[in-house]
Amino acid sequence: MNVQDSVVFVTGANRGLGLAFSREALSRGAAKVYAGMRNTDGFDVPGIVPMKLDVTDPASVSAAAASCGDMTLLANNAGIGGIVTGPLDGNMDELSRELFETNFYGVIRVTQAFAPVFARNGDGARRASSSVRPSSCVPRFPAPRRPPASCRPGAPRTPPRS
Repeated sequence: MNVQDSVVFVTGANRGLGLAFSREALSRGAAKVYAGMRNTDGFDVPGIVPMKLDVTDPASVSAAAASCGDMTLLANNAGIGGIVTGPLDGNMDELSRELFETNFYGVIRVTQAFAPVFARNGDGARRASSSVRPSSCVPRFPAPRRPPASCRPGAPRTPPRS
């Protein structure tokens, strides 16, 4: 993909992979790089324009798209991960919703909001990436523990105490 002279918008660009994408776009000759992030306070990277963006908030996404009408390349990078103790974890429902809202619906929301910008600017490029593993839309469970010896197949049965 040719980044030279493009105007790039990277979601989740406050740190990690998103910030690396932003810096790389500059090094490859991007004319401008917008860095979408929930909190812009203290972000001061030369050449990168911080833009307030919460991919879970439709109003925030619409405002970002309206403010960046010159964008020609979108890198959907924002993402979160989480760990629960198992399918019966009390946080399973809440975490699953949060993961899908950010990692799945966030990408859709941002892409749809920027679609008119693409149309005005010659149908630029869209890339979906993530700072988290691709399986992050599904809560991860810790590795299963080996059952105690007394519960394994073939273990001698202990008669119940009376």
